[in-house]
Amino acid sequence: MPYQKHDTIVKEKVQGIGSQDDWTKEVVPRLPIQMEEQARKFKAIEREREISRASDLLRGLLAYVYVAHSFAHLGMLSVLIGLADISANAWRKRLQKASHWLDWLLQELLAMAEVTSPWLARGGLKRILLIDGTRLQDVWSPRDSLAGAHGF
Repeated sequence: MPYQKHDTIVKEKVQGIGSQDDWTKEVVPRLPIQMEEQARKFKAIEREREISRASDLLRGLLAYVYVAHSFAHLGMLSVLIGLADISANAWRKRLQKASHWLDWLLQELLAMAEVTSPWLARGGLKRILLIDGTRLQDVWSPRDSLAGAHGF
């Protein structure tokens, strides 16, 4: 076996979308200070098993919205990024319990928002209308065709 004069250091590749440092440096400081206590008040976090911080719960929820295609996918992704090792069903329950807390969080973030866009600063837009379309139903019934009763 040949003698090596130098040690070889192999850097282990970390799987995941972004590091925890990016999340804690870039996102967490911009969140409301009272976010943790409100998460407990609204029962988004009740027991501290795998997810003990509200910012971790928010990170999981955002991963579900933007990246994951199912709760099973979210469970696998959360293990890969080092967030939590919980089942798809546990993630589903956490999402259901977090709705009131997320409403509060959205209101707080909108209240904290500053005008940063130049077209907003010039007065091009006087108000912003947010519409939640999760409860809207399609106007088409399954029996309708493209040339059906609606005249399209």
